[in-house]
Amino acid sequence: METVTDFIYFDSKITADGDCNHEIKRRLFLGRKVMTNIDSLLKSRDITLPTKVHLVRATVFPVVMYGCESWTIKKAERQRIDAFKLCCWRRLLRVPWTARRSNQSILKEISPEYSLQGLMLKLKLQYSGHQMQRTE
Repeated sequence: METVTDFIYFDSKITADGDCNHEIKRRLFLGRKVMTNIDSLLKSRDITLPTKVHLVRATVFPVVMYGCESWTIKKAERQRIDAFKLCCWRRLLRVPWTARRSNQSILKEISPEYSLQGLMLKLKLQYSGHQMQRTE
């Protein structure tokens, strides 16, 4: 049997040291690829803003959050996830990075009920609840 430092299992990268940094970066990269794939829909003027927001939440965020229940998220990863979320919303609203708009104004225009980190926390809590039920 061969000993390896990392491997992909159920589309999640498992490392020998248990570090989730590479997996989070990989998931954010996959989320960017999905955003690129739906770019033509996001640029369409026939689709309303709430529908576009639902589209991003239904297609992009699940790709990023897959396997997040087992992640140990540090401050740097939290900031990276927040930056990704704001990048998605700016792209959806077609606001360039050179435009001087605050993150708060972007979030106010989108008005999401949950943040990406909030959704991840909810999944983690559900997962830990299932684990507690299994041990009883």
